[in-house]
Amino acid sequence: MTHLLATYGLLDHVEGRVTAPSKTIAKANSVTTLNLDYLKWESRDNFALTYVMQTTEPFGVTILTAKTSYEAWTSLATLFFNQTTAQEDLLNQQWRDLKKGSQSMPTFINSVKEQALRYSQIGKPKTTTEINQRFYTSLDSEWEPIVFAQSKRMLTISTEELQLLLVGHEEYRFYTAIHEARFSTPTAGMETIKVADTRAKAREERGTTREESRGGSSGRGSGSENSNLGSGGEGNSSSLGFLNLGRD
Repeated sequence: MTHLLATYGLLDHVEGRVTAPSKTIAKANSVTTLNLDYLKWESRDNFALTYVMQTTEPFGVTILTAKTSYEAWTSLATLFFNQTTAQEDLLNQQWRDLKKGSQSMPTFINSVKEQALRYSQIGKPKTTTEINQRFYTSLDSEWEPIVFAQSKRMLTISTEELQLLLVGHEEYRFYTAIHEARFSTPTAGMETIKVADTRAKAREERGTTREESRGGSSGRGSGSENSNLGSGGEGNSSSLGFLNLGRD
């Protein structure tokens, strides 16, 4: 808005640097006439006032009490200052709450850049140092080694360089994790096989022990039966001998 007002030579009007001349001029014969300079000033000031009011209406801002472009501009500046202060307070809270968490590094970087853009939109742009500090102070404890190692450099390098550094470090960590998992999986499989073999051998040994126990028990049973048969035979022959002797 200010650029267009300056193009038409109206910025001095809205900022109050061009004051209104007297409406009338008193001539020598005590006759009062309209001041042509005032009429010119009034025409230009009304044009500036109309432009300011029409430009702000689409944004829900209505300035009905203003009589001059300077009054309208001052009211508008006060209104936007109050809104900007409220917006800045909200942005400051959101800025402090920015955390990487489980986001990927590119996603986190975009969220920081979007928040920094909102500061620029209200006329409070963040410096490169402030943006870089937000990047590395929002990281988890697992990022501490690289933050400590690059802390001084992070304050002076450009935001783009810091982004490349952080994204590259994340990709390296992912590669390392996948590489370690790939080589640790066969070892885990071998351990599982060893445990399974041990359990199978234990089952075989228990089965063999049961069979031996059963075999011993059946052998002892057969011997007893034979023993009983032998005893029975001897008893029978004795009985027969006794009977024969009686008959004779």
